[in-house]
Amino acid sequence: MQHSLSKKWLAGIMAVLLLAGSLAVLPTAAAGNDGEQALLTATGDPVTADPEEITGTEITFYTDLSTGDAARSYLEYTSRHADTLPKKNIVIDAVNYDPANTTADVKPLSDYEGESSALFMPASGVTSWKVSVPESACYAMRITYFPLTEFEGREVTTYTTIERTLYIDGRVPFSEARYFYFPRTWVYEEGTLNDEGYYVFQTDASGNDVRPLRYEKPTWQTYFLRDWLGYTMDPFQFYLSAGEHVITFAGSRETIVISKIELYTYEKEPTFDEFLAAKQAEGVKIIDKLGDGIIKVQAENPTLISNSCLYPINDRTSALTEPQNPREIRYNIVNSTTVNQWMQYEVEVPETGLYTIGIRYRQNDLIGMFTSRRILVNGEIQFREASNIRFKYDPAWQSSAANNGKQDFLFYLTAGKNVITFETVLGDMTEYVYRIEQMIDRLNETYKTLLKLTGPVPDAYRDYGFNRLVPEAVQNIRDAAKELYEIADTLQEVTGELGDQVATLNTIGMLFERMGDDEYEIAPNFLTFKNYIIALSNWLYASLNQPLKMDYFTVQGQNDPLPKDKANFFEAVGFEISAFVGSWFMDYTTVDFKSDVNYKEENTVTQWITSALGRDDA
Repeated sequence: MQHSLSKKWLAGIMAVLLLAGSLAVLPTAAAGNDGEQALLTATGDPVTADPEEITGTEITFYTDLSTGDAARSYLEYTSRHADTLPKKNIVIDAVNYDPANTTADVKPLSDYEGESSALFMPASGVTSWKVSVPESACYAMRITYFPLTEFEGREVTTYTTIERTLYIDGRVPFSEARYFYFPRTWVYEEGTLNDEGYYVFQTDASGNDVRPLRYEKPTWQTYFLRDWLGYTMDPFQFYLSAGEHVITFAGSRETIVISKIELYTYEKEPTFDEFLAAKQAEGVKIIDKLGDGIIKVQAENPTLISNSCLYPINDRTSALTEPQNPREIRYNIVNSTTVNQWMQYEVEVPETGLYTIGIRYRQNDLIGMFTSRRILVNGEIQFREASNIRFKYDPAWQSSAANNGKQDFLFYLTAGKNVITFETVLGDMTEYVYRIEQMIDRLNETYKTLLKLTGPVPDAYRDYGFNRLVPEAVQNIRDAAKELYEIADTLQEVTGELGDQVATLNTIGMLFERMGDDEYEIAPNFLTFKNYIIALSNWLYASLNQPLKMDYFTVQGQNDPLPKDKANFFEAVGFEISAFVGSWFMDYTTVDFKSDVNYKEENTVTQWITSALGRDDA
């Protein structure tokens, strides 16, 4: 009896202790988003449990970028914050950094490359600034920076893109803030212009052009933080509540010098019609005709480029490409494809006014689609549509004024020297590319859900009960089919034709529709379902490239004739005959030495390559 009573007392004590432990946990734990457990800070904001800390700082940095806000998209971030614009801008002098929350070996600089003060930041470590925000609002952010090659007499670069991660109060605000890339600036090796205005490249002993070397030319740049993949065209806007905050950049790659950080009010550019009306109200005239004074700028002769991969190439598909030679190789066009890369050109105009920009180009890569460019004048996006300049598909060379597929545009240039920049962007494809990417993520989750049920090779004749066991997966397939049809119809309406990009979406949508409407179609088509998800990824990759071959552009009057796009019959035939005759005297299978090299046979090296490789590979 006494033994039984002791056991009851012991059980009672254990029950009390277990209940007390449970109650102690309740105030400090809460279910995080997506069913994850998260700690609570003093303010009640959820943060990831067991954060990996950057030591030696006052605030805690949460560097696990696979969970929490760092794993959520910018669009999700903006949906949680009101779109309130600040009334005044905030400028942070870079030298006024916060030592208590900085681990990088920074160094304040004075009178550096024309700036009165700046801050050297190494390739690693975190650098922070405290900022007092007067009002709760969404601020855009731009950085004035200088890409370094040398510092204090030593080389400090590997010539790769500068990369930083942004933290606000110790947290990455959204997934796109994990990687910000600051472009470097490059120039071609010095050359001269001939009497016709063509850039004269060095030539080899056979008279063929030699591709120019690219050298980095660091310059001060102001870069607004935006999506490097191009999914959003506008600057990112960061929500900051009234009070004190800590803004931090964590080094990932390459050194950099920063002079200032600006938190500013971003207001969308006016439409072209609003821009035109405002300029005309100011008395700015539309340039009607320049006649013989039309200004022609060769695309292969930029004054500044954002990447050393932007180099001139040879085109012989048209007799009109400038400069052209039927026998010798001439580097006469530029082909750019990657989003956020840009090329700058200097143009001198005789008077202030509104000019037309005519472009001779070829877009024969994205069949049935258009590619896009953003045109900036003196670093400014003058109107909204200037970020969506379209270049439609055609196998042949084309000429057109800068337009968005609906209307031609005029650009404001001041008398004297102006800088015109062509930047590669997704343009009007931004929405569709983003939707396809999100769809691929959902379909991959759907595939994994179905895979757990069927295995890698389903039995086509078995009833798996998909509608009963995984109804969400079936609904995802059904929703994807509907969205694919919507995107395909819109793109066909926009482009006016059924290209292979649109046809691919329709084909995939047809299979998804069958699988979503009839669960018995899922198992027999499961492997095809997987391959079609891969096909969507290929579609996304192709759309992220925006190829455009550009010969030259003109700055001209509104009623001046556009550049001639196609050669007439006699020009084309004469060019082809000359090229055929020239091929008997030119050896296009070898790489010759430069014409300015003192050739000595005893200094040559013999190299063997496989027959599969050609001149370009050599």
